[in-house]
Amino acid sequence: SAMENWGLVRFQKKYIFRDSDFETVVHEAAHSWLGNLVTMNWWSELWINEGSAKYLTLVHLDHVKQITVNSTVDDEHTNKFKIKNLRLLDSLWAVDSPPIVNPSVSTVAEFDSEFSVRVYYGGCMIHLLAESVLGRDVYISSLTHCIHLYQYSSIRTEQLWRCLDRYLCLTGVKLEFKISEFMPTWVGQSGYPLVTINRGDYNSS
Repeated sequence: SAMENWGLVRFQKKYIFRDSDFETVVHEAAHSWLGNLVTMNWWSELWINEGSAKYLTLVHLDHVKQITVNSTVDDEHTNKFKIKNLRLLDSLWAVDSPPIVNPSVSTVAEFDSEFSVRVYYGGCMIHLLAESVLGRDVYISSLTHCIHLYQYSSIRTEQLWRCLDRYLCLTGVKLEFKISEFMPTWVGQSGYPLVTINRGDYNSS
């Protein structure tokens, strides 16, 4: 249906002329940065290409919505995108599903199976999780830093997390933890995320 060739993104005609397929056009254009300029190190980390393109599609839709006077169409695209993400949660985090970063990928059949909901939409959610910690402006700036650092080469997931840490350190953004310590479990384990909260004893005064 579409392909992000280096320097020449190709689409079927229907994706160019129908408003309902706007997301596809933006997704393929987003690969100019994550997928072409910087790409995954191996197929097991396909989320770096496809999940990132999904995330940048959402960022773009939100941006267009902000600068468009009549944003009815843009609201429709953005809402459909978010609803689709939510509806896919059950299949994404099924107990028997592999993690988003799947180290067992080695055969051609396994390559093909990685082009899945788990990688596209799960990868997008991973970006949204990191964004919720840092804020959109900081997170986009940190991704831009990583793209500049690794341009014309490949990147592994752990390198991405360390690159984000380095950017936060350089810009003086302080967190109580490192991204490289917080994020790996979200991409490296299968099933639903388990979050444990320890409630401290607080003085009522």
